[in-house]
Amino acid sequence: MRSKPKVVIRPLWPTELPQCAELGEAYCREMDVPGGFVPAFFIQTWQNLFSAGSARVFGAWDEDRRLVGVFLGLVVPDPHNGETVGHQVNWFVLPEFRGIGLDLMMRWLDELQDEGVHRFVVGAFRGPHEKALDRLYRRIGLEKLETHYVGYLP
Repeated sequence: MRSKPKVVIRPLWPTELPQCAELGEAYCREMDVPGGFVPAFFIQTWQNLFSAGSARVFGAWDEDRRLVGVFLGLVVPDPHNGETVGHQVNWFVLPEFRGIGLDLMMRWLDELQDEGVHRFVVGAFRGPHEKALDRLYRRIGLEKLETHYVGYLP
């Protein structure tokens, strides 16, 4: 069994969003994410979320100070009852650093707990990592709530 790569996990700052966009673009290509990826729009959207105080983003840097993984989450009110909840939006990890994703997610969950958030939602795109994420989520005590479908109109 290979050892987990050594990384430093810390909050990602808005000025580091262009590096994050590079990871996001590569991930969206790998996963064939519907709608594609527009780096400038991604950066502006996350800058807005940081400004609004909703963004909770954590990055993983290797020994060469290269961003190799990121977990993008939000803290927002539940539209049904106003309870503050955490929502995972995306996580991107370079293939050679796969295995650190859980560390990124756990850092996000620690932040949520520190803020008094009691409920969170995570998801997984279909594709090569879907079954592994399902096993991981179940192993850490999560339960499947719903499945989403995507449609396209002419």
